[in-house]
Amino acid sequence: MISAPNISVIIPTYNRGYTIEHSINSVLAQTYTNYELIIVDDGSTDATASLVKTICASGRPGVERISYVRQEQSGKSAALNRGIAAAKGEWLAFLDSDDVWLPTKLDMQLKALKEFEPCDACFTDAQYTNNPKLNVTAFRRAGRRHSGIIGLLPDALSFVIDEPHGIHEQTLLVRISRFKEMAPFDSNIRVLEDHDFVFRLALHVKRFCFVNRPLVEIDRTPVRSIGLIDLFRREEVRLRDQQYIYEKWLALPGLGLPVRRKIHGYLCSVYSGWANVYLEQHQYEKARDAMSIAMRHQLAPTTALKWAFVKFAPGLMRRRLNSGITQSDAIA
Repeated sequence: MISAPNISVIIPTYNRGYTIEHSINSVLAQTYTNYELIIVDDGSTDATASLVKTICASGRPGVERISYVRQEQSGKSAALNRGIAAAKGEWLAFLDSDDVWLPTKLDMQLKALKEFEPCDACFTDAQYTNNPKLNVTAFRRAGRRHSGIIGLLPDALSFVIDEPHGIHEQTLLVRISRFKEMAPFDSNIRVLEDHDFVFRLALHVKRFCFVNRPLVEIDRTPVRSIGLIDLFRREEVRLRDQQYIYEKWLALPGLGLPVRRKIHGYLCSVYSGWANVYLEQHQYEKARDAMSIAMRHQLAPTTALKWAFVKFAPGLMRRRLNSGITQSDAIA
């Protein structure tokens, strides 16, 4: 008989039959074994289902802790929420179906949580893989330097509002009771649900501890036919998610003035990005409107100068952007 799990691990997946076995194996290889693994298949049309069933029937140690749930394709956020609804553990952990954990990931996080008790969330560093242009850890890429093997963020919100912060959903371990006090993962978000989740978690939980070791390997293969990172590269998808998220954050209670100013600054950048999209499409009136909104969010010299270019010389602005000149160069 399996004892009640202490940790519920959620793997959402869609058509990742070619990678998910490695993800599952990395959970089964954990040195901490009091967990359950819930795989939520978001309507895969490949061999994902048969592969998972083969693993479960293999008799390998730990496969008895795996449960497989299938739903009609509804998106990653809906898959995460489905898995969380079925979770029985005290803690939640998340893993994408193309990423892997190092064997001591859960063990080291639980030790950090015990060291800094009471604490309801713990994250780790991560190593990006399968991309020679991104051979770096998440902390280093974000410019975050932490001393010691473990540590504490007493004010997590002030840390995560300064983007990039280097915290990935795949590295988090969260007390499930605190998560259920929050709104669930937002199904309106296509590619940045983890970005939204980390911010809202920091607003709600307040304190994060961390393990200063890359205990997760995050796949960053440059080109794939299926993958959220490839969807993220579509400028309009990324801008839509960012606009939705930042405007939603501004409506949340309990934000201090410094945090609100940061969010307004991010929205300024988003609307400036929309202006670039509209310039490329020769929709000059929409580009002017976007820059006017950007100005309302944050009035800065560079923003004002770009607004003037878009208003009075949009064709010139478009040509300079298309020439590969950076935005700061283009408005100088």
